[in-house]
Amino acid sequence: MHDDLSFIDIGSGFGGVSVSLARLRPQQSFFGVEVAPFPWLVSWLRAKWAGPKVRFYLKDYLQLDFAEFDVVFAYLSPAAMPDLWEKVSAEMRPGTQFMSYEFKVPGVEADLTIKSNENDPVLYVWRI
Repeated sequence: MHDDLSFIDIGSGFGGVSVSLARLRPQQSFFGVEVAPFPWLVSWLRAKWAGPKVRFYLKDYLQLDFAEFDVVFAYLSPAAMPDLWEKVSAEMRPGTQFMSYEFKVPGVEADLTIKSNENDPVLYVWRI
């Protein structure tokens, strides 16, 4: 990973992914967006203790330009994947990565699959 990497978790919930990564990689920028006010507020408060390189926004990911990020991470639902892939394909830059925890993009084979143990869901990775 390069030092100026930017990562966003779309549908970030309580912010666990971005906060954990920010602690491991304090030189990089981590963002999250969430549409539900209560989880966003919790994540926003957690970010205050996690440092200046992690931020959360009360916003719909559809309002974002994915070209601003090196990694887009999603843990949404199977229903969201086709439209999300359309946005990923239209906006993400070559050399970036789209990751989905547990849910595949229908009809698009992942470049990499990661499974930490037999009972865990898969992390799907597509190189753009």
